[in-house]
Amino acid sequence: MQPKDSGGLDKRTLIAFALMAVVWVVFVQFMPKSTPSSETTPATETVSGETGNDRDLTGDSPTTIPDRTDPAEQPGSAGGQSPQQRGELSSDVGGATGHFANRLEGDDREIVIEGEHYRAVFAARGGVLRSWALKDFTDTQGELVELVQDFPGALGLHIQAPAGDLDLSDAIFSVEERSAGPDGNLREIRFVAEATDDYLYPALRVERVYRLDPARYDLDMEVQVSGISNFRRDHHLSIAWDRGLPSVDHKIARYGETKEAVALLADNLVKDGFGGAGFGCGGGCSGDKTADTEESYEGMVRWAGVKGKYFAGLLIPSEPLEATFHTRTVASRTEAGMRLMMPLEYEGSTRFDFRLYCGPLDHAIIKNLDKELQVNLGRVENMGPKLLRPVAVAIHWFLVNGHKVIPNYGVVILLLALVVRIIFHPLNVRALRSQQKMQALKPKLDEINEKYKDDPQTKTKRTMELHKSEGINPMGGCLPMLPQMPVFFALYSVMMNAIELRHAPFVLWVSDLASPDKVGDIAGIPIHILPILMGAAQYLQSKSMPTDPKQAPMMMMMPLIMVFFLYSLPSGLVLYWTATSLVTWAQQKMTKAPVPVAAPTNNGGDEAKSPKQKRRGKKS
Repeated sequence: MQPKDSGGLDKRTLIAFALMAVVWVVFVQFMPKSTPSSETTPATETVSGETGNDRDLTGDSPTTIPDRTDPAEQPGSAGGQSPQQRGELSSDVGGATGHFANRLEGDDREIVIEGEHYRAVFAARGGVLRSWALKDFTDTQGELVELVQDFPGALGLHIQAPAGDLDLSDAIFSVEERSAGPDGNLREIRFVAEATDDYLYPALRVERVYRLDPARYDLDMEVQVSGISNFRRDHHLSIAWDRGLPSVDHKIARYGETKEAVALLADNLVKDGFGGAGFGCGGGCSGDKTADTEESYEGMVRWAGVKGKYFAGLLIPSEPLEATFHTRTVASRTEAGMRLMMPLEYEGSTRFDFRLYCGPLDHAIIKNLDKELQVNLGRVENMGPKLLRPVAVAIHWFLVNGHKVIPNYGVVILLLALVVRIIFHPLNVRALRSQQKMQALKPKLDEINEKYKDDPQTKTKRTMELHKSEGINPMGGCLPMLPQMPVFFALYSVMMNAIELRHAPFVLWVSDLASPDKVGDIAGIPIHILPILMGAAQYLQSKSMPTDPKQAPMMMMMPLIMVFFLYSLPSGLVLYWTATSLVTWAQQKMTKAPVPVAAPTNNGGDEAKSPKQKRRGKKS
């Protein structure tokens, strides 16, 4: 049944038009008014922002992380004071420039907090973390390890909208310091900025609070933004660690290549940087970079941050947070930075609570923090894939607790090699004896191969009958090695990444088990002693193994191959391999080889019969 005519429009159409009119009135009433400009800029025109990157005013262009390398390179540094120098926020919005001036009284100063494990410096300009130096660790120059690039610092705030990026890192905040906590043992720093009446968002208020425990590496951080109408949900707050961690161990092998931006999105580990995809990466992992790149990942963020081989800076939301994780790598400086972009509420205020961890990738510290937060924080450690992680944790436990008894990690590594070989000794003996039995059967196998060289089927059949009669599994020399492979990979992960081995000496010239044992150079080629000793131990091991003469040249090449493979790896790993080769050689010398079996005579096809079969044949 058709509705009655209403002047050419039915009732549903009239209601639809009425609702559209109401929505339009509300939209015009509550959306922020743009700053008037002398000229109207078309929506498709691009303007050059303070980062030097063109931004599409339609809001469809990807978010970019500014390439800030030096304060002197910032716009407006010449010809009078820039808005940044005045403590104002400059941003291109709709073709016009708006300035954020904090109407609260502020002082461009730095706040220093001395903790038991760190020395932290916060700046009123931007309310950023300007420095986080670890008192328990030193770099190759003997200085305290620094986790924050000098400029622009870390944790810079940005309000991102389709029209532009409002960078708050140059606004001077008002600062308030006080003691906090039930016992007054915490230090609280509160940064506040409120926009002036003539600003684009006159009601904008940004507040950030840090609470630090002098005895811990982690701290609390709250960020609250209010005064922005966000009906289209296109305004976001982003927290930036744009340049990632500095390089702290230039001389340690492969350290500079392990800087990454990392995040755990639900149960998916995302890594982007210079560490390679590696083990345990569930998806979205990028390997070594040769060019500058930018990536974006969306999901429920459990934690996100930047890391190196031994240290990390991680933002951990109090609840899993739906956000966008942006990464940016700069290959020329091996920098891996990140931004965490979070949507603001429709109106009113939006508050974000984080736990911020800035410290070493120490398994015990990470484990204790994860017990408190329950966010699977252990995934940030380089402990190998999930299946091998229990083995790696057990090996790490042995190293740490062994060091409590023997205060030399080099000796503990030697003891670990001995223990691992003892555990696998039955399997190794079985594999060795299988190889020796195969070598002892060689005369018979040669006879079968010669007699049936033109009949492959019969040759295979006779060979299998010989193996069965002698109780030999042709794969017996390889199968016992399979259970040892997970241990090998776990050992590799622990030896390459255990922070306990960093700057840990052994004896004589081995002063750092986390780096190669370099003693000098010859024609620009570094000289490492341990790999050469390891090659000699491998040679002794290969000489004592039962080997087919045809394979002997290859077995002699293996020590050289291993020297080449391990030459630039950390001396702790090479020391373990050297000790393993020597223990294996001793085990082989103690395992007696069976007497070779003489080749049978051609007598009525009995060449494949064992002595037992012959006796049974005569009796029958």
